[in-house]
Amino acid sequence: MEEFVSAGDICKMIISALSMSDRRLITHGIRVGYIVSKMLEIRGKYEAYELAEYSFLAAIHDIGAFKVEAGKDMLAFDVAHPMPHSIYGYLFMKHVSPIGDRSKVFLYSHVDYQKLANVQFEGREVAEFIHAAGRFDIFHNSLGDKFKSAQLRQYEKKKFSRMTLDILDLAIKKYDILEKFSEGEEAYRPELEDVFNNVIWSDDEKIQYLKMLVYISGFMDPSRVVSTVASMIIAEEVARTIGGFTEDEMEFLYYGALLHDFGMASVSKSIVEADRKLTEEEQKLFYRHVLLAEYILKQFMEPEIVSIVSTHHERLDGTGFPNHLDATQTNMLEKIMQLADTASDLTCDRPYRKAKKKEAVINIITDQLNHNKFNRKVVMAFFNNYDEIMAKVEVKKKETIEMFDKLEDQYEKVKLMLMPNGN
Repeated sequence: MEEFVSAGDICKMIISALSMSDRRLITHGIRVGYIVSKMLEIRGKYEAYELAEYSFLAAIHDIGAFKVEAGKDMLAFDVAHPMPHSIYGYLFMKHVSPIGDRSKVFLYSHVDYQKLANVQFEGREVAEFIHAAGRFDIFHNSLGDKFKSAQLRQYEKKKFSRMTLDILDLAIKKYDILEKFSEGEEAYRPELEDVFNNVIWSDDEKIQYLKMLVYISGFMDPSRVVSTVASMIIAEEVARTIGGFTEDEMEFLYYGALLHDFGMASVSKSIVEADRKLTEEEQKLFYRHVLLAEYILKQFMEPEIVSIVSTHHERLDGTGFPNHLDATQTNMLEKIMQLADTASDLTCDRPYRKAKKKEAVINIITDQLNHNKFNRKVVMAFFNNYDEIMAKVEVKKKETIEMFDKLEDQYEKVKLMLMPNGN
């Protein structure tokens, strides 16, 4: 795993995925992450890897808003009604990421200091820093130079501790934060991303965070996650049946399948769920998800993995997209992914239709095989082991759906407990 992608690069990939979904939200997050990184530096008690990870968590502290506040006014929900997305972000990170109890940073990142008096958890101080940095950024971004950090002093010992405000003031002055913000993201984002390079995760933790990329796509449509999980199993089982692949090649296929729809966060729900033929303009927007994924992933991942991602909509007869590659221009791993993506789409429920039965799936793929869309060896490996493969797919599909249902159920229960009157 180490040879394929670093922890710091995964941080950048997650931010890129969120950016495709809502650029405005993650721009705010990046600024907050930058401010918090400087506050932690001034605090002086954190190791480099701790500072780096908490800065990353600060940058994605509004991750729950991508689900529950999509499209809403940022000032309204982040200041007036922050708890719904704080709760969802907390539960999402608790169940999907490896950070454990530190997920409470997300729950309490918008909670006033005086309300945290009797609350103890790992990262509490960081949650206080995020709260202050977030408020400062929102008000400064809305009011410009009319707003000064000193104005937050009216909330001292109520919303913010004196220490937090002291450190915020020091960070803003010492690191010329406002000047950098006025220059634009290119003045501070590279510096924050350099901080991310100090993150230290185990191989298992990196895999969990990569899987989190898939679950992020579920904010808009959980069926996307189910489809990705299905395609991963189909691709792996077909490759094992064909045989002859090296350990590295099987890893390439695993990560290629995991990330093949990375760019789908950029496609609007209206296009994804359209139960009709897309217009020419909508097709271009849909096709763009492959190009975006390729552009972003090639900065971080091995070329073999990126190639599997960028060719999963190509077809042997050259009629696929985005580059109209033919059979001679794609390798066997890529051909497996092409079939796996189609098979998962057919065998999973979509927003506009139910999963197709075995006979229909075989008929559709056979027709496409006869029209030179797929590799015969790949198709037969799938058909000859269809029942066994799909049994494994169904188990994982059920687990994925149950996880989303559990997340939604816990969200409603925690929201009722913390927000009994709805506010």
